[in-house]
Amino acid sequence: MTKKPIIAHCWYRSANPSGENLVVQRELDLLRAGGCDPATLFRHSDDLLGSRLAQLRAGAQLHASRRRITALRREIEDLDGEVLHVHNPWPLLTYGVFEAAHEAGLPTVQTLHNARLIATNNRFHGSHGQRRPQGADDLLHLRRLASQHGSPLVNALYNRALRAYWKRGVPQGCVDAYICLTEFHRRLMALAGLPDERLVVKPNFLDHRGPIGVEPGDYALFVGRLSPEKGADVLVRTWAGIGLPLKVVGAGPLAGVVAATPGAEYLGPKPQDEVLRLMAGARYLVISSTGYEGFPLVLVEALASGTPCLVPDLGGMPDIIESDRLGLVFTPGDAEDFSSAARELWETAPRMRSACRREYEARYTPSRNLAMLQRIYDNVRNHRRADDGVGQYFDPPRRASSRRVSDGPQDDLALALTPAIGSDNATSNA
Repeated sequence: MTKKPIIAHCWYRSANPSGENLVVQRELDLLRAGGCDPATLFRHSDDLLGSRLAQLRAGAQLHASRRRITALRREIEDLDGEVLHVHNPWPLLTYGVFEAAHEAGLPTVQTLHNARLIATNNRFHGSHGQRRPQGADDLLHLRRLASQHGSPLVNALYNRALRAYWKRGVPQGCVDAYICLTEFHRRLMALAGLPDERLVVKPNFLDHRGPIGVEPGDYALFVGRLSPEKGADVLVRTWAGIGLPLKVVGAGPLAGVVAATPGAEYLGPKPQDEVLRLMAGARYLVISSTGYEGFPLVLVEALASGTPCLVPDLGGMPDIIESDRLGLVFTPGDAEDFSSAARELWETAPRMRSACRREYEARYTPSRNLAMLQRIYDNVRNHRRADDGVGQYFDPPRRASSRRVSDGPQDDLALALTPAIGSDNATSNA
């Protein structure tokens, strides 16, 4: 058992609540409850808010210098941990933290919560270089990766840093295990050139303390940031014509538009216990995101509450929600299919409740997640495949076919992303 992992994370700004921050805190609590004494290597993006000079310096240092790597190595060695587990390294730790740990002889793990290692606003990155998207389909995949890196200047600095790290072989050689949240994301990272033996699927989890739904439910529920990338605009354009009651929890730039939508009851942001109460009382949960989400926490909250889910055929969501058993999957960008699925699930959701709760108990409890995490730590410390033995605690769900879902978005992944990740080292850094 690994007693002292070093948990490294650059915390996102407190003004922009982040599910990733919540996952990191939950995992720290899980380790401590499991008898571990994790050390922490933290940086805070809030520290950059007060100084334009500090922001520019951080941008210039995204590609870690030898001096910075040496300083990080000393900091890591002083913590005297058994393994380094990094969540978000940007912008204040960078992939220099892996070089530092590698030089110190410390095994390393990263949880990939997003696609920022392989994409920026305008480039695909991977072991064979970087390149711009070519054509509308290529551009759509890049946008769905949703790897936003700020202004054009900041984006250019990320392109520069990523190109350098991949060229030096840091992602391929200095990280012993990558935790991917779904099978979709494992495939995505393999296509980018990360070694297959270093990729392992470990999902998010939930210590569920809320109610479990037993009644059919008399409303659909949306929980999330009310912004275009979460599909809130799609939701408001379509829902008025569906004719079913909808409750909306969250905040964001589209809150006013949502509040004015016929059939939608806007509740604003709510505390966690209230969200879980609403989950248990809902007919089903609606996800309308337009990008390749990592592993939305609301999905495991819904499953734990015994609530089916309506999700788009994007990213790892069909890996989590098996259509016709745990909810329904609809074709993204197809308003007619979304509407049809919403009405169909209203009729069929009540019979799915028990299956949703069983799915949570089989795959997403704290005890299973801690066992997986400790096995991954043990694997990297003993130079085994990252996924060795993990299957005894978590058998990734099998993506089920559905009459509703076309094969296109997922089956085209390799075709669309392999050339995107595979060439054009001559591209400029802009």
